[in-house]
Amino acid sequence: MLAGKLHGLAQQALEGGNKALLKAYVGLGQLGVYNNGFTLGTGIRFFTSAFETAWAPFYYATAKQPDAKTVFAKMTTYGVAVLTLLVAGTVAVSRDVILVMLTPDYLGAVPVVPLIAVGMAAQGVYLLTSIGLNLTSRTRYYPVATFAAAAVGLGAGFVLMPRLGMTGAAIAFAASGVTQATVAFFLARYFYPIEYEAGRIVRVVACGVLAALAALWLPPALPPLAALGLRVVLTVGTFAALLSLSGFFRRSERAFIVELAMRLRKRAAVLPETNAD
Repeated sequence: MLAGKLHGLAQQALEGGNKALLKAYVGLGQLGVYNNGFTLGTGIRFFTSAFETAWAPFYYATAKQPDAKTVFAKMTTYGVAVLTLLVAGTVAVSRDVILVMLTPDYLGAVPVVPLIAVGMAAQGVYLLTSIGLNLTSRTRYYPVATFAAAAVGLGAGFVLMPRLGMTGAAIAFAASGVTQATVAFFLARYFYPIEYEAGRIVRVVACGVLAALAALWLPPALPPLAALGLRVVLTVGTFAALLSLSGFFRRSERAFIVELAMRLRKRAAVLPETNAD
């Protein structure tokens, strides 16, 4: 109970402190641009919120199985893969989304988006890798990670916002998310050691960076809506191709993907016949 209150207090201090710093060091014009960039970067939250709802029941049930830690390691790899793809896609389409939904006046938010997306992805990693604290009833250590994140976020904001404005605010947000995930990861691993698939995770992140860069190489002269669609396709296609070429997918995973593709193809073939009847 006390741990939950402390966790909430640290979270409120971080959010409230960031808002105060933003008002003090970022002008009203930049603040509007930053808020739009922040909203675009936090689109990843739709995934993390949905995932969080299903994750806790899953890992509590799985913890009773003898191969639980192996399952958790694989799930973390897959989770990081999804988060990486979401970050890559967000970065790739940020300029086009701003031009489609807003006006060129808000293009100053483009440098902010990758940093906000990284901060949000770090919160997803936090959900994935801090489960050892719950499984071992060490939830009293959660506030340690949250207070560390608040200290880093507010400290970075205080130093960077006067110099870098909204970019400094975005860096502070990303730093706080990474700090929270890192501290919670080491605490959870101390009480509940899990051998994560570090090599595969590194490959996932590298492929995500390359996929985003590939999408950004499209000519900027393209119409924003057309560019948006092309960048999405290019990001996903490049990411999947690079993962495959890097040997990321294991034999069992390749077999599952082929089987899933065949099922989807059969279902797509059945639908026209059903509609005809």
